[in-house]
Amino acid sequence: MKILKIAISLVSFSVLMNSSFAGDRVIAKYNGKTVYKSEVELAIKSVMNGSLPNNKKDLDDLDKSVREQIVKQFVGQRVLADYAKQSSMSKSDVYRQQLKVAKEQVEAQLFLNHFAKRLVTKAALKSEYNNIVKALKGNDERNVSHILVSSEAVCQDLYNKIRSKQITFEQAAKENSLDGSKSNGGIIGLISRGQTVPEFESKAYSLKKGEISEPVKSQFGWHIIKVTEIKPRKIPTFDQAKKEIENIVMSKIQQKQQQKIINKAAIEIL
Repeated sequence: MKILKIAISLVSFSVLMNSSFAGDRVIAKYNGKTVYKSEVELAIKSVMNGSLPNNKKDLDDLDKSVREQIVKQFVGQRVLADYAKQSSMSKSDVYRQQLKVAKEQVEAQLFLNHFAKRLVTKAALKSEYNNIVKALKGNDERNVSHILVSSEAVCQDLYNKIRSKQITFEQAAKENSLDGSKSNGGIIGLISRGQTVPEFESKAYSLKKGEISEPVKSQFGWHIIKVTEIKPRKIPTFDQAKKEIENIVMSKIQQKQQQKIINKAAIEIL
């Protein structure tokens, strides 16, 4: 019964899409056949998460050269597909099997898209946006430099000399550091959480601007870390992030529904 409902949903969605072509204008012709504007738009949106290039809503909103290039590519694909259907290859078992697999993939994806769109609510989008804001607030970027040496003793000695101003941090890096950053005084550049090994990240995010760390051990050796700048992450407005949030929420709903359907199926691996 559930399979029947899924099939009905797919057919209804397909009919809805095809009916949108009614009264649509022709934007290209080839070999006596016509291509409609909405066909091209649907093809683009199907591979671009429901949007057109540059976040345009209508094919006519695109620059003429971009629009013509897209239509040309679409028509070229149609011509090639027609040629393939007329060739001897279309009668082969491999052709029919791969076409069947592709059809099943499209059917499954259309169903999941159709299902998820009905469940994307403003409340769900707001909740996801709040999660993103929370993550960004705790993930500022930091400009960091470091000195990397092989032993704790060498690292501690350099740390003491820097603290007592016998040598500058930059000089110590150029003369002693073991990695490529030594040539520019130990500068690594901007980092954010998740980009460096845990020991390095933990210490770097505990420092204030201008502070240097005591020796820190990681899998690469011993570090002295300096934070030269702290840059809070820019938080987009809800409207700025809405499209990306919709994609995230859609994906989560689809994954949950897909797993739910699969879990209910009587699957036996032989």
